[in-house]
Amino acid sequence: MSGFTTSGTARGRAKGPRRLGLVAFLIGVGGVVLGSGLQFWAGYHLGSIAQFDVVRAAIEAQKSIDVSKLPPAGGRIVGEVNTISIVGSLAYYGLALWALIQGIVAIVRRRGRAWGVAAIVVIVIGYFLVQLAYSGGLALGAAPYLS
Repeated sequence: MSGFTTSGTARGRAKGPRRLGLVAFLIGVGGVVLGSGLQFWAGYHLGSIAQFDVVRAAIEAQKSIDVSKLPPAGGRIVGEVNTISIVGSLAYYGLALWALIQGIVAIVRRRGRAWGVAAIVVIVIGYFLVQLAYSGGLALGAAPYLS
């Protein structure tokens, strides 16, 4: 049996550099940072529609907001927020999926195993950070207009 020791394990180190896990980690961190930034921006701008009387009245009455009653500027804000939020989500999920797959490959092939595990941990925790960034942006955007 060529290539195996008597105990049945593979002989020698894994082939190739151990940067595969490090790259997965960096991609995961980049996805979390990019996604959080875009989601914060979207939340902040969505919170700014609290400046309109229609929105404040709906909040005080604890009713849903009728977007058709917003002035044209409010409608533009809502449209821009939808676009920014979708781009932020796609950026995070796309990079997170890439980091997850590359992290798993790094773990299995022993090419940066610790970095691969760290990449997986970062993208799992990053999901909650991205959601928190959106909520925080929403609160900060609405704060100046609500009493």
